[in-house]
Amino acid sequence: MPRGEAEYEQHSDLVSRISSLELTFRRMPRGGAEYEQHSDLVSRISSLELAQMRDYCSAVAGDLSLALNDLFFKSNIEGTITDNDRVLANSDDNDLPPIVLVHGIFGFGKGRLGGLSYFAGAEKKDERVLVPDLGSLTSIYDRARELFYYLKGGQVDYGEEHSKACGHSQFGRIYEQGHYPIWDEDHPIHCVGHSAGAQVIRVLQQMLADKAFRGYENTSENWILSVTSLSGAFNGTTRAYLDGMQPEDGKSMKTICLLQLCRIGVIIYDWMDIPFLKYYYNFGFDHYNMTWRKAGVWGLVDCLLGNSGPFASHDWILPDLTIQGSLRLNSHLNTFPSTYYFSYATKRTRKFMGRIVPSNVFGIHPLLFVRVLQMCQWRHPPDVPAPFKGYRDEEWWDNDGALNTISMTHPRFPVEHPSRFVVQDSECQPLQPGIWYYKVVEGDHILFIVNRERAGVQFDLIYDSIFERCRKHAARELFYYLKGGQVDYGEEHSKACGHSQFGRIYEQGHYPIWDEDHPIHCVGHSAGAQVIRVLQQMLADKAFRGYENTSENWILSVTSLSGAFNGTTRAYLDGMQPEDGKSMKTICLLQLCRIGVIIYDWMDIPFLKYYYNFGFDHYNMTWRKAGVWGLVDCLLGNSGPFASHDWILPDLTIQGSLRLNSHLNTFPSTYYFSYATKRTRKFMGRIVPSNVFGIHPLLFVRVLQMCQWRHPPDVPAPFKGYRDEEWWDNDGALNTISMTHPRFPVEHPSRFVVQDSECQPLQPGIWYYKVVEGDHILFIVNRERAGVQFDLIYDSIFERCRKHAFRKIPTMPDHVQ
Repeated sequence: MPRGEAEYEQHSDLVSRISSLELTFRRMPRGGAEYEQHSDLVSRISSLELAQMRDYCSAVAGDLSLALNDLFFKSNIEGTITDNDRVLANSDDNDLPPIVLVHGIFGFGKGRLGGLSYFAGAEKKDERVLVPDLGSLTSIYDRARELFYYLKGGQVDYGEEHSKACGHSQFGRIYEQGHYPIWDEDHPIHCVGHSAGAQVIRVLQQMLADKAFRGYENTSENWILSVTSLSGAFNGTTRAYLDGMQPEDGKSMKTICLLQLCRIGVIIYDWMDIPFLKYYYNFGFDHYNMTWRKAGVWGLVDCLLGNSGPFASHDWILPDLTIQGSLRLNSHLNTFPSTYYFSYATKRTRKFMGRIVPSNVFGIHPLLFVRVLQMCQWRHPPDVPAPFKGYRDEEWWDNDGALNTISMTHPRFPVEHPSRFVVQDSECQPLQPGIWYYKVVEGDHILFIVNRERAGVQFDLIYDSIFERCRKHAARELFYYLKGGQVDYGEEHSKACGHSQFGRIYEQGHYPIWDEDHPIHCVGHSAGAQVIRVLQQMLADKAFRGYENTSENWILSVTSLSGAFNGTTRAYLDGMQPEDGKSMKTICLLQLCRIGVIIYDWMDIPFLKYYYNFGFDHYNMTWRKAGVWGLVDCLLGNSGPFASHDWILPDLTIQGSLRLNSHLNTFPSTYYFSYATKRTRKFMGRIVPSNVFGIHPLLFVRVLQMCQWRHPPDVPAPFKGYRDEEWWDNDGALNTISMTHPRFPVEHPSRFVVQDSECQPLQPGIWYYKVVEGDHILFIVNRERAGVQFDLIYDSIFERCRKHAFRKIPTMPDHVQ
């Protein structure tokens, strides 16, 4: 670079620290009229180029204009990243595999666009997430090569043959320090790709299998542990033809089209080579040497005339996104037997009067509505050969405004790869490698990126589901209480939450013969009901190391008493943030609880801990282990269970319950029964506390508060279809709607009963539920408060367990037989 490395670094450092272009110009080594002239010129050029990109570029991965709109005109706290990308250079053998988020076309990594997050802040959901900045318009091949060196370090080598064929330099950017230099088969990665980013990951994995990186002869497909696709461009898109690609070959562009304007804008942008603009946003064609310093004026003319450059050699992203281009790629790409694959396909269309039309008009981004409509009406030109044998237009009409839904589920053409359609993530548990599990989500192409608020709770559900698959965890004490042994919380979960992997030792299990032939009945109160469901799912998933024969049938029946299946609005009233359902408000009752618990555990007074224990021994918060500074660290919220959200309240918010429920099944061989409690009634059109004298004094105010709960209007609803009034009936701690049976995000089979006798004979796989007049502590602590109702309910539960819930016909005594 003629200006010199030092000056370039000076400008890079300057741009990274300021948030406005005006301040950047003010600090440039120019002054007076010349400065004003140049600043006006550059700002006009910037506006022109970015406007062209906004108007004419394919929205295949979320167009650039959305990013600029959110950056300049919208405060997006969740989506703004200010720190530099993390380098996992000092990782040891025990570290969790990083999760690598790969952007799509017109995408960007950390540090671009003033710190805007392409993935809308999803990278904050885990400690070990990398967001590489790859060429936004470069070919899938080139981007896969860049991703390898981004992780391992070194100078990007595009390959001698490919570079000569395409007319660019063989070597590109230098990564002096790889972001995960220990990457190998023993230290694999999880990859999540949006749009074209999903195909980049597949090409990279094939390159690893083919040992295609010079100097790295030990690579293999097993360097990638899992692949998750978000609206992945596996099989191309008809959008490419609508924007200007020739349907005859899927490589060249029409003479007059939107993509030609895009091409001209990109060439001029790269030729001008304005350092702060290139730092702010880069199309990734530096290895083509198209700058005015290297190409000169005639080089610019040559590129504009289509005689040289990436658009002349078809070495850019759009040819890879045509159906023909995807066929060429897919013919060389495998689905590997040791890698886990999952795909989310998006769809913003529906069938209406026999035609495919846009669905939920108000839910589609305005820039994508027309594109959805165009793709619904696409017809392949009749005088042009079909892209493959068996192609039918109607199969490609469902779309999300950028890609066809058929293209996003899994690799289909020219050969279909193994796949399985799922409605709920839990249907693919335990996950089998070598199979593409896919689900179809109602949303447009930018549902997962840039603007978190547009997707609402669906954003968190999807990313939480992805990250949980990579970092599976849950509480395990109950299993070891029954079977015996030392509680193993799981290596990944323990590291993610910052506590010891092993806990209390049960030298003698309380039911050591527990297995499928010796099952148990479970009765859970409040959060205990959800604990049982999580345990049963773990048994089904064989999640306990050393116990490979577990199954859901180890639990014969589940009975819930005021069970917290779907969360509670009480959590927000006590101090949980309704925005995410994980963090606490700065000043609230739960903060007092947090401080009290931390001090109680830190003091570690034996007789008090024996008398009552909050259960955080595995966090090692005692004064002996943590010291004074450990106490300070916990109180400041830097460590401990409250810092990692690994305590009960985040699981009791509506969002937390949605995250749990998305992985929990109701099993066909287990009996389910639920008692929901209610201390409210309707009076003059309003929900009010009922039977004032029958409510425990400590719960009366809480019942009243929950009757009046309104979800903050400026905060996205916890799920689509949420209505405050459905959550007003309550028992002072939980909402009645939450206690009947698992309802959200998908309702489980259920049947309302008034009398227990209505469910005889009891059928497995169905939640029988009844609503009981009482507050949340009706079934516990004080038997006298419940009176005869206490005995009636528990007698009913125990009778069901002993007479009606069984998988095998009970053996009758000899004298009866």
